[in-house]
Amino acid sequence: MLGNKNIILLSSILVISLLISSGANASVVINELTASNDNCIQDPQGQYEDWIEIHNYGADDIDIGGMYLTDDLSVKNKWRIPDNNPALTTIPAGGYLLIWADNDIDDDGLHANFKLDADGEEVALVDSDGATPIDSVAFDGQTTDISYGRFPDAADNWSFLAVPSPGTENNNAYSGEIEELTFSHESGFFDTPFFVTIETEGVEIFYSVDGSEPYKTNARGTLSGTLYTGPVLISNTTCLRAQAIKPGWLSPGIQSREYIFLGPDVRNFNSNLPIAVIDTLGKSISQYRQTFAFAGFIETFSDGRATITDLPEFIGRAGINFRGKSSAGWPKKQYHLETWNEYNNDEDVSILGFPPESDWILQGPYSDKSLMRNFLSYQWSNDMGRYAVRTRFIEMFVNTGGGSISMSDYVGVYVLMEKIKRNRNRVNITELEPADNAETEITGGYILKIDKLDSDDQTFRTNIGVRLTYVYPKATEITPQQRSWIQGYIRDLESALFGPDFTDPVDGYAKYIDIDSFIDHHILVELTKNIDGFRLSTYMFKDRGGKLNMGPAWDYNLSLGNADYYDGWNPQGWYHEVANLWTPGHEGYPSYEWYRRLFEDPEFELRYWDRWYSLRKGVLSTEKLLGDIDMYAVLLDEAQERNFSRWNILGRYLWPNWFIAHTHQEEIDWMKQWLESRLVWIDSQFFAPPVFNQDAGQVPGGLNPIIDSPTGAINYTHDGSNDSAQ
Repeated sequence: MLGNKNIILLSSILVISLLISSGANASVVINELTASNDNCIQDPQGQYEDWIEIHNYGADDIDIGGMYLTDDLSVKNKWRIPDNNPALTTIPAGGYLLIWADNDIDDDGLHANFKLDADGEEVALVDSDGATPIDSVAFDGQTTDISYGRFPDAADNWSFLAVPSPGTENNNAYSGEIEELTFSHESGFFDTPFFVTIETEGVEIFYSVDGSEPYKTNARGTLSGTLYTGPVLISNTTCLRAQAIKPGWLSPGIQSREYIFLGPDVRNFNSNLPIAVIDTLGKSISQYRQTFAFAGFIETFSDGRATITDLPEFIGRAGINFRGKSSAGWPKKQYHLETWNEYNNDEDVSILGFPPESDWILQGPYSDKSLMRNFLSYQWSNDMGRYAVRTRFIEMFVNTGGGSISMSDYVGVYVLMEKIKRNRNRVNITELEPADNAETEITGGYILKIDKLDSDDQTFRTNIGVRLTYVYPKATEITPQQRSWIQGYIRDLESALFGPDFTDPVDGYAKYIDIDSFIDHHILVELTKNIDGFRLSTYMFKDRGGKLNMGPAWDYNLSLGNADYYDGWNPQGWYHEVANLWTPGHEGYPSYEWYRRLFEDPEFELRYWDRWYSLRKGVLSTEKLLGDIDMYAVLLDEAQERNFSRWNILGRYLWPNWFIAHTHQEEIDWMKQWLESRLVWIDSQFFAPPVFNQDAGQVPGGLNPIIDSPTGAINYTHDGSNDSAQ
């Protein structure tokens, strides 16, 4: 597969264009580059970053300061090479200059403000007028730690170099590239044996059917694979791996096809939901160690149905393990799925239309017998304009026993979810690298959480005792300077929040937090009365140069009345008043003290209720919320029968159920009644805003506006002042 920086061998030349201007710059060219540097050469900060080599093949020294580099020819002046240090930017005759394409422009040395795309793009060196191209190269998918350069130097011919040569003459060029193999059968689900032919021209092909690398010798000199001499019989679930070999040529690397066999009782399985199949080739799944697996996802087609024999929307290599704390003991397991490349490294892929990534959650609703509390809460968060993970209902099979997939491997209705992660399509904050240890880079981005701890989690305590866990950067990657900075930021936040001038709009709490995100987070927790809210499963993030935000929302399976403790079953009452969020002596969960203090500011409280009633007119209207529940109940109506046939739990108590229904529809009806009562109760806790008979804007002369309030007297002004009349 193209474009993943962990793929070891895969590249092809796309287009080469050489544009040489007249004058002194005619001898300057882009001579070599690496768009996937894992272990080739380190920059001055000790990082393995993309790089571009400029070569002066002329007889005179040339200072390229003031010229430009770009990876977008529509923006030719994207990055200006500094012109204030000729000693840094002058290339001697016959010499080379290395520029790091890593977007770390404030680091010492020459660092462009863009990174190279290993999928391929065009890079250009532009003259100091910011408009005239001097040289450019367009390249296709690149190969990790194999550079792409002119061979010989400054020639029009480009080759892949077996040994990258930054700063020196290019050598060790491959004679060419081997074309990718073609397989007569693509990955998918099968019910009868078949033969697979593998083809390409002028090479030897080695293959394996046991998951091993097809062209690798062990310490005894034994080759792991088999020389391909004819079609390969596939009669059971198999990972067929093959590699083309030709001495002196660049191999496209290992290519795999996954063939998963279906038993007779499952061959006609179909659903109005997408279908997922996980097969571990007979290996068990554990809590902390990832097990190799095949993962396949079948999308619903235009007729609204998916059939297990359909062509998978995605099928590939993956690692899988159990996830969850209290849910770990449930018979219906929760899973973390990580998509892998041929070498068991992370590979970003798109599954069921989600943006490409490598980390996924397979959440199996169990004690939540509506099957949709997480799903609904995340949708409502997104409806409010606050990112929560994308979700799709699926039906799933998990085979750990070996052999063909059968109905005994059916595990019911699941929710495919994104894992909370820093990503431009997930938590969209700036990447914080180990070298970012000074202002302003050190200001972000960060992700923190309040939650139960995993064995490898690392935390810090705030001044009032809130325990925060490092999520991004990971505890193993965050630098001491970054730890100190984010801890200091939180301490400063608490000092301002609990200080005497905490309401000051400049130097009070507003200096440190995104107020509206705090309000929306609180509204969602209290709307659903999520009894894990505030004290657990609470994420927050801070972007570079930005303020602390609450979110994304996470873990709402114990919400919407699905709890027999902390008054979770009761649609009345504030959750935060009964959930032991603070007790004398700093026992319990001090995290809610941030909110308790915020509500002491009348402006915050008014802003909160303005937001609540604004949402109630739109995305949180009673009609909209109940309509969402009905819509997804219809979507799940078919699959829920199979789910509860597999998990016979209707009519039984499962911790921490309050209401116990005998049918799925009864579960839905009770949850709707609970939510409707909850909305009425919250509405009653503050004055509803007045209602005008005329919207703002241009109106005819002589208009007598009518203002109505269902809650009491109305104070008003008509001159913009705060002095009101009744």
